[in-house]
Amino acid sequence: MKCRKILFLSPLRTGWKEPIKQLRQAFPDTDFITTEDTHDVLSLLPEADGIIPFRITAEQLQSAKKLKIIFIPWSGTDSLPMEAVRKAGFIVANTHGNASSVAEHAVTLALSAMHRIISNHLDLQKGKWHGFIMGFPDSDQWIRLTGKQCCVLGTGEIGTLVAGILHNGYQCSVVGWKKRSVSSFDPVFDRIETDLSVALKNADIVFVTLPLTDSTKHLFRKENIAWLHNKIVVNVGRALIFEESALYQALYDRVILYAGLDVWYHYPFHKQEPTYPSLLPYHSLPNVVISPHIGGYSKEGQYQMMLDTMANIRSYLTTGKPIWQVQTDKGY
Repeated sequence: MKCRKILFLSPLRTGWKEPIKQLRQAFPDTDFITTEDTHDVLSLLPEADGIIPFRITAEQLQSAKKLKIIFIPWSGTDSLPMEAVRKAGFIVANTHGNASSVAEHAVTLALSAMHRIISNHLDLQKGKWHGFIMGFPDSDQWIRLTGKQCCVLGTGEIGTLVAGILHNGYQCSVVGWKKRSVSSFDPVFDRIETDLSVALKNADIVFVTLPLTDSTKHLFRKENIAWLHNKIVVNVGRALIFEESALYQALYDRVILYAGLDVWYHYPFHKQEPTYPSLLPYHSLPNVVISPHIGGYSKEGQYQMMLDTMANIRSYLTTGKPIWQVQTDKGY
């Protein structure tokens, strides 16, 4: 008699079917139920021991009377109602399989903004040239990454990988920032600061890799956005780390020189019509390179996230603990 149920609440993505088949063979005492097995998998929430959701509400979790663990195939927990999760005492298992993809995308956004790749591409499509061919105008010069002073906000897996690319590949000096002091840190960082203003002081480029928590929401707002004066900003963490209007105004006024943004304030979940990523016209700013939250959406990153999710499930069913577990009190 099967006594455990693990529910996959979203339609299966490419590559997930065979690993789920392998789970069924390895754990015959567990039901693995997908949207392909039943048209209304959410109706089985009251019987679930574990779930793999896309987005889920606090109200839906209230019906999950047997639930013990939530497996999320990514790192950030802001898609979960964390207050309800903490109150119920659920384990949350996450993965970091796409961390290297996000780090690579972050540096790509920086290079795209600093080299003015997008604007030059669009101009040349219209036959408009820049640079020496037009008489060496200073306004057409771009900015190198090599040798710059960088600040990485967030020294977790993604932040450390970003720092490694900058330190080893571009001979940058890299200061990391985190809220709590540490006794040791990865040598790709020159030092770790706990004072945000000090960490930012001499930086040419600021990379934001922080998770969204109560303590990081609106870390940058109208009152302190000037700390980013004359800097280049790349955000692959979460949009709400910046107050929406404060960041827009700083870019519009050229307080911030350039930005590369992969995370947003307004998502079109399940909508087909064109949707801008903010109610403010970020998309029209000439000094911003935008991408649709695809930093981790490489073929390789998605495959590794799937493998890591399966590893978490196997570990939990075997030992009672996942490999990668979120500190729910902190949200990461």
